[in-house]
Amino acid sequence: MFHFTSLRQWPKRGLISHLLDNFQLTRFPTEKEISVFRLGMFSELHLNTPRDSEFSKNKMREFFGSEHHDTTVQGHAALECAIADVLYDKNDGYHILSSIMADAIFDDITEVDAIVYPSMQNRYGTNVAIKKDFADTLNIEFTSFNRLDDVFENGFFKYTTLKECSDYSNSDVFILSDVVGQCCYR
Repeated sequence: MFHFTSLRQWPKRGLISHLLDNFQLTRFPTEKEISVFRLGMFSELHLNTPRDSEFSKNKMREFFGSEHHDTTVQGHAALECAIADVLYDKNDGYHILSSIMADAIFDDITEVDAIVYPSMQNRYGTNVAIKKDFADTLNIEFTSFNRLDDVFENGFFKYTTLKECSDYSNSDVFILSDVVGQCCYR
């Protein structure tokens, strides 16, 4: 079973200005196998894997049908670097470009359900873009309504859970219950 928790993202450089803002965390389990496009897989293969390794040859056979595609992998890795420059742009509106990129991948590779790429907001974080059609098949297992209380330089933050809901038997009515105390992580 795969569990995915979504969290609203704020630009780290502007996160302090979002203190006391509210956001929602939602967990979605699924039994379905998810077809994932992992941005950076060609760069990982090109930069960190010996070309003559069995792993490298197997990946080229998997992606391109033959193990003789060093330059193809190198070209795809270069494209990933260009895409990363767009994703990690510091200008306002950079998230619009990531949305355009996700739409292009979903349109071009129709079997992909989700795109995974590194987060700029947290050095160990991961962003996941989920295709709308796939997201519509997910069932909510839990959701909480939270307030952002503090932001730390290392990318961690502190929040207070204000309300939560775990009963979704009636998909038309979600009842959020007050939470007493503080929850900083689930």
